[in-house]
Formats: sequence, structure tokens, C-alpha cells
Amino acid sequence: WIGFAAPTPGRPASSRHTPKTRAGFARDLIHTRRLRDHFIPPDILADPAWDMLLELYASHYERQTVTVSSLSLASAVPTTTALRWIGVLSDRGLCDRLRDTEDGRRTIVQLSERARAQLDAYFDCLIR
Repeated sequence: WIGFAAPTPGRPASSRHTPKTRAGFARDLIHTRRLRDHFIPPDILADPAWDMLLELYASHYERQTVTVSSLSLASAVPTTTALRWIGVLSDRGLCDRLRDTEDGRRTIVQLSERARAQLDAYFDCLIR
């Protein structure tokens, strides 16, 4: 199910992958990353930015809202570290932070359109 296909510059992301397929692939990656923590100390292979991008990507295609709190939990790092990485992702245009219209105390985090397109292209190279 996973195989490498060389990317074609300028070619749009494949339409053969459904939102469910894309979300499922990202969720599988998240699951294998958490499983890995049982065998190799997680601090050695910590990659909170990637964990956050995977969570935001899957949530985008599942049409789920992600709060700063839930994204911090998904990153499997201390909250202060997660907040710092959310700031980096936002500063680099990979995610957008929005005030929750239903609860002004919460902040919603969404994958930016640019990051979604880049991850689509990346996963199109991996998903057959």
C-alpha cells in the first residue's frame, strides 16, 4: 500500500486519493509513531512539528476542529514545547491560528492551504 512514486514537477495532486484515504494514511503514520515510543525512548526521536502537521492534516480531511490544547496533546511533548512549535508552524505559514467563535477562550489551529497542498503532493508520492 505504500510505495514510492517519483514526483512530477508542476503536476497537481492526485485526485485518486479520497479525503478518507488521506486522513487514514496520516492516522496510520501517527499510530506507528506512537507505537515506536514503546520500543525506542520517545525523547530520542521526538519530532513534534511533524506530529502536529500529521494531526492537522488528518483532522482537515476528517473535518474535525483542532484546538491548541488537543494539538499539544497530539504532539506528545510538554505543553510549553508544543506551544513553541505551534508558533513556529504559524510563523512559517504552515498553520493558521483562529479564535474559536463558540468559546473565545479557545484557539483553533488549522493546516494552511499551502501546507495542505504540500502534504498532498508528498503523500501522493507515498500512497499508491
